Amino acid sequence: MVTSEWMGGTKIRTFVRGVSRVGTLCGLVAGLAFYTSCVTPQDDDRVCETDADCTQGTFCVPDVCGDDLVCVDGDSPCVEGETCNNDAETCDVLCDDDTPCEDTGDDCTDAVCSDDGVCGTENNTAACDDGDVCTDGDVCGDGACAGAAIDGCCEIDEDCADGEVCDTE
Repeated sequence: MVTSEWMGGTKIRTFVRGVSRVGTLCGLVAGLAFYTSCVTPQDDDRVCETDADCTQGTFCVPDVCGDDLVCVDGDSPCVEGETCNNDAETCDVLCDDDTPCEDTGDDCTDAVCSDDGVCGTENNTAACDDGDVCTDGDVCGDGACAGAAIDGCCEIDEDCADGEVCDTE
């Protein structure tokens, strides 16, 4: 249960919980199953009980419910060696001559270090295998592997125009 009242320009919120809290914020009561926290009128929209109540953050600086039940800036989701990109909502890997970008694992893209020191990918035109037995000369283009169709090739018997058994050899 949460109750609120204004006292002399300060909103007093009392939270009843199954455990007691100890602190110094606006007379937190020690040893009892309730406590109060205080916020000024301009901070009233920052009062919270859970992280879900905090909505003013960004991807890089999320809003979280702090110990005093007021929304505060949380930690970046990015780890060491990454930079936070708020617009793309990604953690971009940093790179330089001593720290190259890791292989993407995709035959049709290459890992590259941009001029601003962030790893990215570039499409290539390498030979590849698109996994289709009815194509030949498979190459990468626009980040995808594709080949030219082999005339008369079918992957299953029903695809054969002449009603014959499919021969992919």
